[in-house]
Amino acid sequence: MSMEVARHVGSDLEGRTMTRAVVQPRSNEELLADRDWQKLVAHLHDNLDQLVANFLAELGSLANYAGGLVDREDVERTAHTTLEMLTLRLGGWPLREEHIGAARSVGIRRARQGVGRDHLFDAVRMDFRVIWSTLTQYADESMDAALVRNLSHVMAVVDEYVVEVQDAYLTESAILSQDSRLHTNRFVSRLFAADQTGKDVVDDIARALGVASDATFEVVHIGREGALAVQGALAHGTLDPTWLTLDREGGYLLFREQRGTPVDEFISSQPGGIIKGVSGLAAVPAAASSAARLAGFSRSFGDGLISWKDGWIAAAAQILEREIPGFGGEISTSLGACKEHDRERIVECVITFCRTGSVKATASRLKCHRNTVVNRLASFRELTGLDVAIPLQAATALVALAREPAMFASAHGRVTAV
Repeated sequence: MSMEVARHVGSDLEGRTMTRAVVQPRSNEELLADRDWQKLVAHLHDNLDQLVANFLAELGSLANYAGGLVDREDVERTAHTTLEMLTLRLGGWPLREEHIGAARSVGIRRARQGVGRDHLFDAVRMDFRVIWSTLTQYADESMDAALVRNLSHVMAVVDEYVVEVQDAYLTESAILSQDSRLHTNRFVSRLFAADQTGKDVVDDIARALGVASDATFEVVHIGREGALAVQGALAHGTLDPTWLTLDREGGYLLFREQRGTPVDEFISSQPGGIIKGVSGLAAVPAAASSAARLAGFSRSFGDGLISWKDGWIAAAAQILEREIPGFGGEISTSLGACKEHDRERIVECVITFCRTGSVKATASRLKCHRNTVVNRLASFRELTGLDVAIPLQAATALVALAREPAMFASAHGRVTAV
């Protein structure tokens, strides 16, 4: 009976156009009380990686995805987020932050990447087929009733997602059809697609973008928190029009041929990472990945745009904490013995001294007497055993302090503001 239900529902959905669902999903209370259904959905969630793999295998037959308008990492990340979100909704379970607005994000992003409407809609329809196929393969005869009982619920949940994607895609497509950036966005997407960076291809893309393929570029990744603000600035024409952009999962990418002038003040104030001196257009995608990694550390430095000159500290802290469990823990514990106000002043003094290398310059920046600086550095040495007048110990201190992003950011922000 399960397989008959699956065939009937699969053919029904494939034959339908994408319209708003008439049937509403079941309430969370009903779903949570349905024990057999909870068991089925739990199986979906426990096998999410296989569910994603099945979806990607089916998706491979679509030319726009297999042919390269969307890079593989984007496809895989989107599939995982979407299928996890649908699974949680099927079970009546709470969604996480990354699931909120996921459908709208997919629709907008695919429109900007130039994915054809039919290809996109074929792809989102696959969500139902993959989910239902997995459910029916797992269910035994005792669960047939739960399948039938929740058939309309599954269709309604998937339909809601499909309609959200469709609405966002069509709205964004209407905007892009009047926007000269559409042509540019498609070539930028092509640059970032897998296996599309041969010299001839890069030269073609460079000509379309109006840049030299062998130029030096600067690449910026703005985190999710600042992406909407940057998009709004671009839409209103308040940013330098030479920036080339790409809407990426988890953030927003901007790059241009490098100049001697600073990055726009608006961009530099956003949480993100910047890589300069990128040699050639073909190297931009790899630099974008590095900029995205730097962006993940921006909150340690007050949420502004950071380069490797600052970001290496937080990156080193993350790597060392992963590779050497407990790294820097004793330093945090030692500082924890201080009152909060004293600890903040000591850390602020240490970071300032590490930036200047001078007691006099540190006192000037912190607007205090040089003896106060000497005393605070001495207190840090007594508490942690690290003398920041010694370069190697200063580096150790900075990396260890960066393990505490909130404390480090607070002190670093006060330091860079003076």
